[in-house]
Amino acid sequence: MNETTLTISESSYGGVFFTTRAISRNALGAGFQGFIYIGDFALPSVAPVNLPPKNQLQAISSGINYETHVSQVGWMNQVADGAVSGSTGYHLAVEAIRLSSGNPSINQAIRYRTHVQDIGWQDWKTSGQIAGTTGQAKRTEAVQISLNQPVSEYYDIAYRTHIQGIGWQDWVTTGQVAGTTGQAKRLEALQVKLVPKKISQGSTSPSNAGFSYRSHIQSFGWLGYVLNQAISGVTGLSMRLEAFEMIYQGKKDNIQLEGHVEGIGWQTSSGITGTTGQSKRLEAIKIKFKNDLSKKYTIQYRVHVQDVGWQAWKKEGEIAGTTGQAKRLEAIQCQFIPKS
Repeated sequence: MNETTLTISESSYGGVFFTTRAISRNALGAGFQGFIYIGDFALPSVAPVNLPPKNQLQAISSGINYETHVSQVGWMNQVADGAVSGSTGYHLAVEAIRLSSGNPSINQAIRYRTHVQDIGWQDWKTSGQIAGTTGQAKRTEAVQISLNQPVSEYYDIAYRTHIQGIGWQDWVTTGQVAGTTGQAKRLEALQVKLVPKKISQGSTSPSNAGFSYRSHIQSFGWLGYVLNQAISGVTGLSMRLEAFEMIYQGKKDNIQLEGHVEGIGWQTSSGITGTTGQSKRLEAIKIKFKNDLSKKYTIQYRVHVQDVGWQAWKKEGEIAGTTGQAKRLEAIQCQFIPKS
């Protein structure tokens, strides 16, 4: 188009040829008012939605694992042992949670539930189940987490929540409410961890009058010294025994211990065997008395083995436990029989 001429491109309905023709502005007549021009208009730019990145996936822990379903994001990656799941600073609601453990005993003991927008408290869930909702755009407002026995005898479960308009709340423990109810505030992030309790087993010092023995247990360290026929270690918790010590009247000289250790094999020493600080399971043990002690006492012992339970009693250097099966010892019991 110019000041005097308008060029039109047109074709017949259903036709295959386009024709153009020029029309003089003067030929349009006195009633011509103007024309409509459709220009190249760009759509208005829309700012991208600011969403949190999914956290880095963490390995399955023998402690506690958990994940959150976040509004507009979906399921976050799994985290463990006190890491943050969810988001802060993005104003997005956690809509559901899911908890588990790599330790079979702990996994079976986990219970949790959520308080959900327009629903209230849901039923208690067990490991791997979803607490909350997905696909309904309903915010989670509070959580409760607990442990069943016997795990609750050895662990507390601690957790805290990041709440809309409040931020991080204080840590709470087994069964307490984290979050809010009746305030219409969304839960935005979650942290969970296991806290080992002090195990009151035996005494802090060995007996000076006879035999004493103790075990070093995964996550708990050295337990107390126990006496004749007592159980040292923990059963029902799927925790590995890592080291073992035995003392007679304050001495280890005439007590020969051999332990079969994960990745190492058999070790032999006086009064102590295994490792600490290396996360290695003790898989089998042999106990034998030497010199004058062997003339005074016969030693009998038995062990509690992963997936097996209590084995039969052994004596005088016989193997208790397993080798080549990657099974942990979990507890040991000894008895000292005086020789006549």
